[in-house]
Amino acid sequence: MSSQYSFYENFNDYPKRSVGRTYNKTELLAEFLGFLPIQLADDIYNAYNVVFYTALESLEKYLKSLDGLHITEIDEALKRMEEKIEKVLDEKFNTFEKYLYDHILRVSGDIYIPMEHYKGLDLSVTEEQEDLLDQEIDRCKKAVLSQKTMNHILKNKINQVDRDSKALDSYVESTQALANISETQFATHPNDVMRFTSDQCEHLRRSMLVLLQFTNDDDLMKKLTTPDKRLKYMLDDVQSKLEAYRENNKP
Repeated sequence: MSSQYSFYENFNDYPKRSVGRTYNKTELLAEFLGFLPIQLADDIYNAYNVVFYTALESLEKYLKSLDGLHITEIDEALKRMEEKIEKVLDEKFNTFEKYLYDHILRVSGDIYIPMEHYKGLDLSVTEEQEDLLDQEIDRCKKAVLSQKTMNHILKNKINQVDRDSKALDSYVESTQALANISETQFATHPNDVMRFTSDQCEHLRRSMLVLLQFTNDDDLMKKLTTPDKRLKYMLDDVQSKLEAYRENNKP
């Protein structure tokens, strides 16, 4: 196997490895800095998320302090805004992370970086030992990736729980406000309102049944629609007076 980084080239004070080894792009930096470069990227990611959610929380408090705005509409609008901004931030961070590894933290293979903790160490190993070490490193990488995946899932769950908690808080506030109104202004209990509405609907249904039976009675309807003698006399008298008035007022 060929070595990507020449640790000991032109540096006779330190022994060379008996077998070359391919290094990960950030492995040399991790050994030199004392921490994984990905930890720096994670810290930046977490930092700007804290800033974003703090700003979003402050915006939510400000909007809910204004008069004339409905809490439900504010929550729905902020949720849509949060989802859009999260998508944009993740896309921009992916671009930044690529630039971070490809340029800012990139170490060329021909750069000589001596390590103080290598002094006095016998670094000669066999190919079998190198293979075992590579296998262990691969196992650790898989474990780290699994942990990062779980952390990502948990972060999303936490964000979802936070949103649900805020929604529940707004519902609790609305319910408490209704309870306070009921106590101070003698508002009718919702159960009583529903019971009264149900009774009125039943009364209306019965009235409509009676009216329907009434309209289906042909004999009764004829009596109601046929005027009696007195009414007919009054109608004829009014009609004759109207005709006489029109005759006398012709131009």
